[in-house]
Amino acid sequence: MNKKTIITLLFALVSMAGLAQNWSPLVEDSIDFIITGTTNSTQDSLIMFPCAPLGVREKYPIHNGKFTVTGRVRRHTFIQIDDNVSNSLRFIAEETPTYINLATDEVRGSELQKKFISCQMRERDIDNKTDRNAVIQQNIRENMNNIIPAYYLYSDYPSFTLEEMQEFIREDAPYAHHPAMEWPWRAYLAKLKQKDITGKPFIDFEAEAPDSTLRRLSEFVGPGQYVLLDLWALHRGPYTPSFDFMKHLYATYKSQGFRIISVSCEQNRRGNDRLKLPWTTLRSPARKGCALDLYSMIGISALILIDRDGTIIAVPNSVEELKAKLEEIFPDNK
Repeated sequence: MNKKTIITLLFALVSMAGLAQNWSPLVEDSIDFIITGTTNSTQDSLIMFPCAPLGVREKYPIHNGKFTVTGRVRRHTFIQIDDNVSNSLRFIAEETPTYINLATDEVRGSELQKKFISCQMRERDIDNKTDRNAVIQQNIRENMNNIIPAYYLYSDYPSFTLEEMQEFIREDAPYAHHPAMEWPWRAYLAKLKQKDITGKPFIDFEAEAPDSTLRRLSEFVGPGQYVLLDLWALHRGPYTPSFDFMKHLYATYKSQGFRIISVSCEQNRRGNDRLKLPWTTLRSPARKGCALDLYSMIGISALILIDRDGTIIAVPNSVEELKAKLEEIFPDNK
């Protein structure tokens, strides 16, 4: 059975079984790649590492401003080269040799490699998050006939809305089964599940309070209370929540029956204790499993807004979306 037949059968099996249960990487053949170049770095070495998905870092020598990076990896692996003086670029590992001047970004290589470098040039000098998101989406839309979107979906998937994911994450895309697409696919399927739970009753669970007693979410949900369930897990990655903004929302609406329950899915309480939040904090898992997994959340955090009758009325993607929803619920406090 040849490679093309195997790929066709893989896609067919995924389609028949349903995406929620199946995602498999299309593992390319290993190849030898070579990237040569020049740099203005005075360091004696630079580093190279697979960046999407992340891999092991390796050092390569710099001699008189010149370097050669070689290796054997899977075809179309995304790798990063950093010369330790803020000159950093990502590349696609392929058979065609690539030359790069890390100081001027002059590049010689395949058309695909040139496109990838060109995409990165657009990102330079952008410090506004909204503008950066627009550039990332432009990079994806202009390259949906090759594998470049896999890099941007891997590195930026937490920032995409469900509607954007529906546009970019498609089974028929040439990058759909690139190894870097595992977490974007998981995030996309989780967002579909999050959408599915909106309008349904909340899922109860048990978690540990600061005094080591076990509490249930159902103790806090009820008449007169809008409950924001704030789930997070430091061990799943870097977490930088907008707690100052959430504290403002809490102070604004708590007198009208708005409360927050923060649940850390950690093995100890150090994260909760360090944050010193003015609302109820719990720790999961206590005995019954992680609350993030219970709500089908694969990321490092999630916000779930529960109505007074126990119905999930929103799964905001950001504190800005949460603010807009609360202004809709409490119009007199805008």
